[in-house]
Formats: sequence, structure tokens, C-alpha cells
Amino acid sequence: MSKKAKHRFPPSRKQLAGKGDFLCNDTEWMLNNFLGKTNKDIVEMLNLGELLSEDFTYMKPAGLSYYLDGAFAYLKSTNSKGDSDFSSGLVCSLYCQIFISKINNEKLY
Repeated sequence: MSKKAKHRFPPSRKQLAGKGDFLCNDTEWMLNNFLGKTNKDIVEMLNLGELLSEDFTYMKPAGLSYYLDGAFAYLKSTNSKGDSDFSSGLVCSLYCQIFISKINNEKLY
């Protein structure tokens, strides 16, 4: 499957949060913010000042793989100028994913 095909549709609930029935409040909040939304939706939310960077901590690899495209699109835009909260929060979230949760970063590509 090509990268384009892999990122064609937003991830499902299971792809975002895993298969467990019990989810922590932070994971539920992440689902509230991201489930069913496209990268375009996420960029629009970030342009409006939504605080989403911490949510990347609670995503499973398929969610990260999909939504990092939107995060990077926002960071490349002029709208992100001066938004150090999002960029530093995203870096912290990715640190947690790779070094604390031990996510296989190869699954992100």
C-alpha cells in the first residue's frame, strides 16, 4: 500500500485509541477532538487556536501516521508563526510516544 493510499481516510476509533473498552480521560478527549476529522479539519482547528498538541501523546501509530501530516502542514503555514505552545507540545508528545510508550517509530511512515 502506498503512503498516499494509507492516508486516504481518517483513522477509525480502533486505529486512534486501540481496542480497549476502558480508555483514560485523555484518550477520550483525543477521540473527541480527532475522530472522523480530516487533516484539513485539524489544520482549521489549529488555526482557530485549539490546543491539540497533547492529544498526539494518546494516539496509536495509525492515528499519529495520519494526523502528523496535518500537524506539519500547520507548522509550515504562516498561521503557526509564534505558536511555540503547539510546536513544543508536539515535540513533547512525540518524545512520550517514542521513549516512554516505546512506539515503533518505523510504523509512522
